[in-house]
Amino acid sequence: QKHYKPWFNQPLEHDSIYNITVHWGDGSSNDYSSENDISPSVTHIYQNEGVYTIHMDGILNGFSFNV
Repeated sequence: QKHYKPWFNQPLEHDSIYNITVHWGDGSSNDYSSENDISPSVTHIYQNEGVYTIHMDGILNGFSFNV
């Protein structure tokens, strides 16, 4: 039996300029910058199942759900 950890993935616009800190709601955070990121995507794997509130601080010109 396989157990999968809950995760979150948010693609960012490929041509956008961003410099953000993402607070994952589980006590951790990550910094993302268009100057450093090769593949613009905000991704996090949670250690436990649950409901989390995600906050993003900084500059973000756009994101995409690839719809």
